[in-house]
Amino acid sequence: MNIRSANSGFDCPAIGSKGLVLRRRRRSDGALASRSFPVIAIFVLIACAFTSVVGLSVNLQRPDSRPSPLANDWTNMVPGPPTPSARWSHTLAYDDYHDLVIMFGGFDTGYNAETWSYNFNGNSWSNLIPSGGMPGRMDHAMVWDSADHRIIVFGGISASTGMNSETWEYTYETNKWLLMNNGQLSPRGSMAMAYDNNRNKVYLHGGYGGGSGDTWSFNYGTNTWSNLNPLPPPNPSSRYGHAMAYDSESDQVILFGGNDGSLRNDTWAYSPAFNMWTQMNPSTKPPVRYYHSMVYDSVIDRIIMLGGSFSTGYWDDVWTYDYNTNTWEKREPSSKPSARWYHSRAYDSESDRVIMFGGWDSTGYSGETWSYELSPPDVPFLPSGMAVMAAIPVMGYMILRRRL
Repeated sequence: MNIRSANSGFDCPAIGSKGLVLRRRRRSDGALASRSFPVIAIFVLIACAFTSVVGLSVNLQRPDSRPSPLANDWTNMVPGPPTPSARWSHTLAYDDYHDLVIMFGGFDTGYNAETWSYNFNGNSWSNLIPSGGMPGRMDHAMVWDSADHRIIVFGGISASTGMNSETWEYTYETNKWLLMNNGQLSPRGSMAMAYDNNRNKVYLHGGYGGGSGDTWSFNYGTNTWSNLNPLPPPNPSSRYGHAMAYDSESDQVILFGGNDGSLRNDTWAYSPAFNMWTQMNPSTKPPVRYYHSMVYDSVIDRIIMLGGSFSTGYWDDVWTYDYNTNTWEKREPSSKPSARWYHSRAYDSESDRVIMFGGWDSTGYSGETWSYELSPPDVPFLPSGMAVMAAIPVMGYMILRRRL
C-alpha cells in the first residue's frame, strides 16, 4: 500500500520487482518529480518497515500478552411509553435477524402472557399482541434459534396448565405463537437453556419439578427432544435457578451456580462434540447465587454474568468468564442497577450491548430497562514505545513534503 502526497511526487516505500524502492510519479504538469532526498528516504524506509513488523507483532500477541482496556458502563435507558409492566421471572432473547430483543411472560399481578420487542437503536418497546393463544407463565426458559429465525420457549408454570413441559415457538414475521410439542420431557421450571448456533440445537439442564440433573437437546427440524445422557460423572447436580450460555468460540456450554438444596458457585463446561461435562474449578470464582443471568459476548469472547440472589439478599455485581484461561473476573462499573434477582437479559450482537429488563429488588418488581457495554475501545492498543515509533513514518513523510 502506498501513501501519496497530492502535491509532491513522493510515494511511501513499496516493494517491487527490484526490491524496496522509493517511487517517483508524474506531477499534474506531466513532469517527473526528481528531487533528491537519499538520507531522509532511507530514514523513512527503515522506520516504515520497522513499525510495520512491530505493529503486526503487537497485534498478533495482544490477546494473550496484554489485553486492552474494556468499556464497563451501565446505562438506564428510560424508554418512553409504551413500556412493559414491572415484573419478574420473564425471559428475553435477541432476534439477530430483525435486530430486536424479544420478551415474553413473567409475573406481575398474575401470570403474564404479553410478548414485547425492544429496539435498542430507537430505545423503544412495542407490545406485539401476537396470535396463537400462548398462556402466560413464569419460570420458563427461552432462546433465539438463529438458523430457523424462531423464538423457542420451554416449560414453566402457567395458570391454565400449572407446571408443564410444553415447547412453543414464536415467529416475528407472522407474529404468532405455535405449540410444537408437549410431554417429551417431564414438567419442570427454572431450568437452564442455551442455543448452540454451530449445530442448531437447544440444550437444557435440570430445573425443579421433573428435573433431575439431566441434559437434553432440542432439534427444531425434527421437533424432538433427546436425552443426551452425558458421559459418566462428574456431572452437574440436579438444580434450579442456575444459568447457561453457549460460548461459540470455544464450542462449550458454560453453566454456573443454582440451588441443589444448597446455593452453588461451581462452574461447568459441556462439550457438545464429546457429550461430556467438565467441572472447571477456577481459582477465583463469584460468590454463591441463583436466579442470576448469563450471556455470551461474541466480541470479547467472554461470558457475562449479572446479579442473582444469595441466602439473605441480592447481588448487583458483574462478572466475566474466559473459558480459554478458566478465569472469572469481577467488573466494577461506576454506576449500575440496584441489586436484583429473577431479571432477564439478552446480548444484542448488533449493538454489542447486554439488554436487561425487570426483576425483583429491595423495593419489589422492577420495570427498568438497562444496557451494559463491556467491549474493547475503538482505538487500537500499542505500548508507549511502539506508539512513538508508529509516529516516525508520519513525521518523516511530513518532512519530505516540505522539502519537495
